[in-house]
Amino acid sequence: MGTIVDFRAARSCWSCANFTDPFSLWINASVLPSPVNFTAGGQFTLQMMDPIRIGPDALHIATSGLRGNIDGVHGGSLTDGGILKPISQDSVNGQLFDLGQNFAGWCKLSSLNAPKSTIIQLRYGELRYSLGENQIHFAGLYYENLANIAVMDTVILNGTGNETFEPIFTYHGFRYLLVNGYDNINKDNIECYNAHSETTLIGNFSSSSNVLNQIQHNILWSQLSNSMSLPTDCPQRNERRGWMGDAGLSIDETLFNFDYVNFYLNFLTMIADNQSPDGGVSDTVPFTVGFNPADPNWGTAYVAITWFLYEHTGDITILEKYYKGIQAWIDCLTNQHQRTGLAKMYFYWGDWATVQGTANISLVSSYAYLRDINTFINMSQILNHTDNVQKYSQLYQQLADEFHRVFYNISLGAYVDGSQAMNILPLALPHVVPTSVRSTVLNSLINNLVTTGHFTGGIVSVAPLYPLLSDEGHHDLALKLAQSTSYPSYGYMFHNDIQNATTTWELWNTLPQGATASLNHHMFNSIGAWFYRYLAGINLNALQTISIYPRMSYDADLLSYVKAEVITIKGSVQIEWSRLSRNIVSLSIAIPTNMDAILSFDPLIENGRCMKLICDSNIVWMREKKNVELKFLKEVKGISGLQENELRHVMSLRVASGEYTFIAYWE
Repeated sequence: MGTIVDFRAARSCWSCANFTDPFSLWINASVLPSPVNFTAGGQFTLQMMDPIRIGPDALHIATSGLRGNIDGVHGGSLTDGGILKPISQDSVNGQLFDLGQNFAGWCKLSSLNAPKSTIIQLRYGELRYSLGENQIHFAGLYYENLANIAVMDTVILNGTGNETFEPIFTYHGFRYLLVNGYDNINKDNIECYNAHSETTLIGNFSSSSNVLNQIQHNILWSQLSNSMSLPTDCPQRNERRGWMGDAGLSIDETLFNFDYVNFYLNFLTMIADNQSPDGGVSDTVPFTVGFNPADPNWGTAYVAITWFLYEHTGDITILEKYYKGIQAWIDCLTNQHQRTGLAKMYFYWGDWATVQGTANISLVSSYAYLRDINTFINMSQILNHTDNVQKYSQLYQQLADEFHRVFYNISLGAYVDGSQAMNILPLALPHVVPTSVRSTVLNSLINNLVTTGHFTGGIVSVAPLYPLLSDEGHHDLALKLAQSTSYPSYGYMFHNDIQNATTTWELWNTLPQGATASLNHHMFNSIGAWFYRYLAGINLNALQTISIYPRMSYDADLLSYVKAEVITIKGSVQIEWSRLSRNIVSLSIAIPTNMDAILSFDPLIENGRCMKLICDSNIVWMREKKNVELKFLKEVKGISGLQENELRHVMSLRVASGEYTFIAYWE
């Protein structure tokens, strides 16, 4: 997979409008019939998606704040114009350059001075061998994760001097560039371009944790590397397909970080065009490999992408356009269920890329099926399809009862074998785990996580893991897991003895277990949505009344600072909070014009109560006794509706558009 260019055969100004060719072998363009079958109802559709671009034309910056990387973060900066220069050069079977960042794109070589017919080859890799490993003193490029392709560009020089070569008919996924056949080259002669579908950076997240900051960096780069007209899986090998599982898992995170609304609307249209008469959608879109109907956790991308596009934009027409197609997909799953029941619900991939095997993959498929129905019920309520609300609510409750009946293990007080994924997925579904056993199942999960010390599931179960822990009063544990640097964890990807990752891996153990998998994948990027929704606390709620509810750890040292921004079509939503002490937090927010928000203060100490609220240097509320009346001591323009949740002791109030700084005291 690469480009071969022979400069000796190049014709001057061949692409100019007035170019004429004296040679008869130049073939004129042919006139072909339309590929659209209009008789069958086919139609041309305007593609609204932005093109693939490179360099400064590919990524526009809408967020405020500092440019460049946060201190402690390694890799290239997205705000540097999309151009990467080598950070080091070695002579290993040629000239080997380290770009310092794994990415998708290509490189331009300039000032090439060599005789005519000199052949220069460019090879690319995500990894280089470690010097001295296995007693082999070699630190060249690693090709074992390129599958069955030779990733190489070749240029044959014309000998005119100061020639420039830039492959323009392909792209590569790499961090390292090897130049063979021309040793008279240095770092100044090379610049490389980050390539992806054009977009705007609309999200910004940073924190007091270097680990979380590096994860965020890796998420951004791996997401862009796999946004090439459609959400691909990885850029380094010859696959580069639109795997639905990857797209559905990373969509929420993507929309917090990038303006890829048109990008995913185009993908939804491709899914709809590819949908079969029985309602089935395929594992890959366009359908090249996999199955139709897709594994339920791959097909769910149709539902998830539609829902999160609405959630991030408030555009109800998105729900309207794909509503019938989503209903057909759910009915397709229902037909499958009627043949087997949930106990033997079909599957192909399941909880992909686990640390340990999955005990019951039918449970994993059942999870996706029920979640799709629940989301469809929400869509039906918004669109006022009351008949479907009733129909699918009844179906959901029947399935919820069946789920518990066939998968719950009474002797263990857990689902199936009590492994982490088997408990996470039912706990993440509404009304599946009966109230009478919910605490038992949750304790089973918590004990397993604490005893094991790490997460053992895959891409499906990791997505609801962190929100579940934060919602269920175990936010401290969620933070500990997220900031772990031992195997298996996100942090291990950039805390190992072989290579510190600058993008998200395909597997928890991509290194050092053979490294046959990709080092630049986005299917594990779901944690990025938790950064915005729980650590920063931003929930856009379809741009109606947004909610800002950052979760706080009881251990203040776990996370002491978060700053985040999301640019919406109505303006910039900003939050910055800092733990001033164990029991005091400062929280600043900015709400754009024509919007309001519910701001919530999470308890800083276990079983604690908020004692005082200050807004913009004014004491607006104080607790003098346990059941004090919730009235403001002083009127402050823009804030109203003070409330306290008696169960969790969360304090909430409504804020109008504007900028506010609060300080909350807890005892």
